[in-house]
Amino acid sequence: MANPRSPGSPSHRPERPSASTHDLRHLAEILRRETMRWLSVKPQGFQLEPGRIVPVVRTRLVRYGAARTLYQQRRPICRSLDGVTSSQPPGQRCASCPKRDRCTAQIRLDLDIDRRPYCILLARTSANNFIAHATHLERRGLSVHDAVHLLRVRRHGSWNEVCFGVAEDPP
Repeated sequence: MANPRSPGSPSHRPERPSASTHDLRHLAEILRRETMRWLSVKPQGFQLEPGRIVPVVRTRLVRYGAARTLYQQRRPICRSLDGVTSSQPPGQRCASCPKRDRCTAQIRLDLDIDRRPYCILLARTSANNFIAHATHLERRGLSVHDAVHLLRVRRHGSWNEVCFGVAEDPP
């Protein structure tokens, strides 16, 4: 009688190492970073790709977190997408950076727009709008991760503000 675990047996399956949830999250993070696009805020709306600006974005929130950007003459010269480790010099801890007090604290949103990953950084007013939006959802018993969000741009002369709402009908 053949051993059911022998290579010639139809029930033989090669043993695979089990992947922990941490390993899978790490792989998902690598894939997200490789395919992520930046969502640009323009006075007319959001630029999803060159030449395509839409007034309203319908999206799901994948994750959010802290971020920091150091600007010099209105141009970013250093950025941290986790609020902990800087890009310039690579790997420097933000907490020990002598220029930390000049950084702009931000909220990073990782979004799913039409099944494509996008990232947007929210500065003070837009970040406050997101916090108010998340608080409103929480009071209604909803999670920011379960809702379908509508993002709009409100113009303020030389700067733009991102405003948040909830789509009542799921996609």
